[in-house]
Amino acid sequence: MLYGLPLAIITILYLCILTTLRNGSLGTEQPSHDNSRSKAKKNASRLIIIVTLVYALCGLPIHIVLILKSLDLYSINDLTIGIQITAHVMFYMNPCLNPILYAGLSEHFRTEFLKILNQKCNYFRQFRSPSVLENIGNEMKAKDEETSLSIK
Repeated sequence: MLYGLPLAIITILYLCILTTLRNGSLGTEQPSHDNSRSKAKKNASRLIIIVTLVYALCGLPIHIVLILKSLDLYSINDLTIGIQITAHVMFYMNPCLNPILYAGLSEHFRTEFLKILNQKCNYFRQFRSPSVLENIGNEMKAKDEETSLSIK
């Protein structure tokens, strides 16, 4: 239940997205023969299918283990404990894989992510410049001097 219900919901919602992509934007788009648009739709469809399959494959092992344990069909030994830990890691690893999948399979996502990353890195680089560090150092020295004068 805890595996099947979310998987069913994700699958149904992604099927709705795929149907919308196939039929056009909310049914108002005219059929397009533009190759770049059909390629983008194909890539989006592939991404949706892969994300869904990765979710299903990452969640399946732990749910099999849990079902077997609830039916008392899962013996506890070093091997099965290792399997259970690996299954848990796979399940918790799934959300970490999604950005990697998006970056690897979607050129638009990758370029926009790199733009944002570049902007943030430029923002933080200003704090590494010597002038900023000198200003911070001078401010700290001034505060230390003020503190030592007020204590005397």
